[in-house]
Amino acid sequence: MLKRLAIPVAVLLLGTAGILVGVFSCSEVPDWMPVDPDTGLHLTGDSVEVDIATYELRVTGKVDQELGLSYDDILLLRPKVTAAPDLICPGYFVDTATWSGVPLKTVLDMVALDPDAAWVRMKSADGYSIKVELDVALDSKNFLAYELEGETLPVSAGFPLRAVFPDEEGNRWVKWLVELQVE
Repeated sequence: MLKRLAIPVAVLLLGTAGILVGVFSCSEVPDWMPVDPDTGLHLTGDSVEVDIATYELRVTGKVDQELGLSYDDILLLRPKVTAAPDLICPGYFVDTATWSGVPLKTVLDMVALDPDAAWVRMKSADGYSIKVELDVALDSKNFLAYELEGETLPVSAGFPLRAVFPDEEGNRWVKWLVELQVE
């Protein structure tokens, strides 16, 4: 009886090991996603040069009055927060760095949100956008970074402004942020 079970169990164990090897090999970083030698972060997307002289972060949509903040306006906002969360792109990489900026809630509190507002769409200068739930956007741990490792945020990492969502996947960490559209 044991001999009859030994072969199916061995096949099952080897099959499971093969599946696990397949899972781990799929999580390797692909060649098309190199690491920036200056920051140590994985490069995703094509860098966008934003003209800082004309830059404005717009807050639009379901608000009483739309808002535009220059880069200098953003640097003056308080409180300034600093954190070193993991930037996780599941199945591809985990990057850790120290980011500093202003809480997203601070910016959203500057406009009167409509009572039926439920989402914030973050738009990038490269055309990328993604929606996050308003309650997630208002969480105090989420912020808009303008510094990386104590220095001005480099273009490759999203200069002039990048969303940082410590408990969310990397696709919500929008780089080259130009608009917050409340929906």
